[in-house]
Amino acid sequence: MSEDDDSKWLAALAGRTGPDDSAAAREADALRASVLARTILDEPSVQVRDPAREARLIERAMRAGLVPRRRTSPWTGWWTPLRGALAVAALACFALTLGLWMRPASTPEVVRSADGIVRLEAPDPLLRQRQIVDELRAAGVQATAYERLGRAGIDADLPLPIPVDVRAVLERNAIPLPEDGVLRVEIAAPAPE
Repeated sequence: MSEDDDSKWLAALAGRTGPDDSAAAREADALRASVLARTILDEPSVQVRDPAREARLIERAMRAGLVPRRRTSPWTGWWTPLRGALAVAALACFALTLGLWMRPASTPEVVRSADGIVRLEAPDPLLRQRQIVDELRAAGVQATAYERLGRAGIDADLPLPIPVDVRAVLERNAIPLPEDGVLRVEIAAPAPE
């Protein structure tokens, strides 16, 4: 057969030819008709799952050596439920260990002495406290306001070296620069004369 005959044969087998009377085309048409006419009636179509049929097929495959036989172990009976419990326990231990390991370190308490406190006087101590805290926060410092024994107070940890904008806030409010970066200010009303 030539390449042209091969092409005609393949085209006829695929059903893509028109009327062609060559031997290759007739042979391919006959083969195509035979394949299309053939129906498989060996096994009925399986629509529903049948566990008994599946078990028979698996047993048949085991006898033929296609599927290895299952091993039985004395551990099988009680070990299977225990595996789930052990997996849960291992996961809980892992989560607990990870939680303890990733816990942030506790910050040490800062002990301040009385001589590091800057004392200011203002007619309205709470207003002055709010103004200074707002200015410090605008400069990027986390300042905390408090009130104790009739005095308005401010507590802040300043970054070292102290930035220029924080220095400007302290100078505007007549607060000296702390050497250690710990700022404590107490504001009280002026004493009556």
